Amino acid sequence: MPGSRRLRGRRTPSWIEQPFSYVKACRVVETLFLILTVIFVGFSNVGSKYSYVVITICVAAAVIIVMLVLERLLWKVFPAHVKVRIPYDLEEALQKKGDVRSYKDLPKLWRSNDSQ
Repeated sequence: MPGSRRLRGRRTPSWIEQPFSYVKACRVVETLFLILTVIFVGFSNVGSKYSYVVITICVAAAVIIVMLVLERLLWKVFPAHVKVRIPYDLEEALQKKGDVRSYKDLPKLWRSNDSQ
């Protein structure tokens, strides 16, 4: 089908159909960060002081930094018991890795950490 993405021969599920994963949670945080930044820039008087090109470049750089920190560096810092329980990406989520499979299951990580 034209325009559809594939994951090893299978059609990639839409955003809603995708199971929970660390990368999906990071994308939600990144999107919220981008929306809040755009709202802040739009409603503040920053645009009157600086060119919108400069503001756009700064916002894009900030989003890229947030992406790198969240998706790459934070995952490396997580303890091993957290990494085992959360699927990293769509591929691991489709393989049913870990026992945290939704945002509602995230408190399991803290409860289990308190008992250790």
